Amino acid sequence: ELELASGRLEEAAALQGRAQALGRELGDRRFEGACLVTSARLERLAGKPEAAARALEAAGAMLREVPDPYALALLQCERGHLLLDAGASAQEALEQAGDIAAVMQAAPARKV
Repeated sequence: ELELASGRLEEAAALQGRAQALGRELGDRRFEGACLVTSARLERLAGKPEAAARALEAAGAMLREVPDPYALALLQCERGHLLLDAGASAQEALEQAGDIAAVMQAAPARKV
C-alpha cells in the first residue's frame, strides 16, 4: 500500500506479486484472494482493465470458497471502479459492497 500511495506502481506490483505467491505457497486461499483484489487495483491503475477484470474474477472465486466479507466488499468496490472507468453504471457493485458492509456492521472509519 505504501508503494502504491507513493505512486510507484511497478514496485507495488512486484511486492504484491511476492505476497500473492507466498499465499499460494502456504495454501492460504483467503490471503491469495485478497492479494488478487489488490492486483486488480494495480492493473486498473496501470490502464489494464482486462487484466484487472481477470484478477477480480479469480479473486471472487477464491473468496466465495473461504468467505472474507471485508475482501469481498473491496472486490465490489474495485468492480465498481472498473465499471465507471468503462462508462457503465456501478450501482449494483455499490449496493453489493454496501450490503456486505452492513452485514459486517463496518464502522464509518473502516475503509470499505
